Amino acid sequence: MELKLGRLTVRAGAALMAAAVFVLGGAELAAAVFIAAAAHEAGHLAALRLTGARLVGIEAGFGGARIRYRGRIGLRRQAAVAAAGPAAGALLALPLARLGGAFACTVAGVSAALSVYNLLPVSVTDGGVILRCLAEAAGLAAERVSAAADAVLCGGLVLAGTLVLFTTGGGLTLILFGVVLWTESCKIRAHGVIC
Repeated sequence: MELKLGRLTVRAGAALMAAAVFVLGGAELAAAVFIAAAAHEAGHLAALRLTGARLVGIEAGFGGARIRYRGRIGLRRQAAVAAAGPAAGALLALPLARLGGAFACTVAGVSAALSVYNLLPVSVTDGGVILRCLAEAAGLAAERVSAAADAVLCGGLVLAGTLVLFTTGGGLTLILFGVVLWTESCKIRAHGVIC
């Protein structure tokens, strides 16, 4: 199931995630996530426009958004487009945190967390795109480097969560996070989606 709005496609997973954030965190958190995600994607779109590539569409799903474009932009520019999302999030978070106020600080915190998450070097994130570009530019097998990074990071999260679970009774979030990242990263590698 999906909803098409011009070049934006919203998949059922995105709607489910938005509903979960709204139900579990309330309207303020849902609004903060929307604003942070919009700033993040705006960063990618601005950088993509500077490369001269043509936007084909944006797909919002469970694991985040994917930007599809037409045109070859080279490894450096592709890495720059990937880095522009987290950079835009940081540029949003810093002034809002200094501004103060409950909602501004919530948006700043969500935006900062989204930026840090997106710099993780796994296939499903911007950090994964940057890692693949760096590996390819260095003449390494980008697919193998990406798969190894996915296994190390996701496996590490599951292992850390398991250790915390057995020692304190907590850690389920780390396990779930590692499994979801692994699952989404495998889908990305299988379909060859980069940005």
